[in-house]
Amino acid sequence: MAPVLEQQLEALYQRWAHVYYLQPATQREAGMRSIIDDSIRLREAYPGEAEPLIMEAVARSAWAEKAGRLKALEQAKIARGLLEQSVAIDPLALSGAAWVTLGTLYYRVPGWPLGFGDDDKAREYLEKALRIDADNIDAYFFYGEFLAGAGDAGKAREMWNRALSRPVRARFPVADAGRRRMIRDKLGATR
Repeated sequence: MAPVLEQQLEALYQRWAHVYYLQPATQREAGMRSIIDDSIRLREAYPGEAEPLIMEAVARSAWAEKAGRLKALEQAKIARGLLEQSVAIDPLALSGAAWVTLGTLYYRVPGWPLGFGDDDKAREYLEKALRIDADNIDAYFFYGEFLAGAGDAGKAREMWNRALSRPVRARFPVADAGRRRMIRDKLGATR
């Protein structure tokens, strides 16, 4: 990846983390829309690169978390398409981030006939993400969330504890602190 693209992606991800973890809920939609718009511009400036596709998909997925049901499903479908394009270009881009987000979408989106949700694919993609990057705090978090939803609280807690034992990424302090806070909340709520 070109250094200038890497710098732009890092800045965009840092903005995403501020919006996602620090902004009041009333401001998140506008913040995510701005990040989506900037991600689209980045994707158009770097056609054929996997990383801008992943960034846009991550932003759309985050917006979908807070959107109404129809908007959420629309954004999830767009995100899935972007992620499928990205893994076709480079399945290892951003240390497997596309697989984390795909796995998350597949367990959070309802299954047929409403959506494309599929627990088997969710498990496959989240496990693939962990094989690509065993230090991926997000992969452990979302795999734990998936396992908790599937009724395996013990394994979920194991994944969350592994996530907390991952090294802190100095370049992404807001994202890591926010994710660690979410993990501690999940651990406190899961027995």
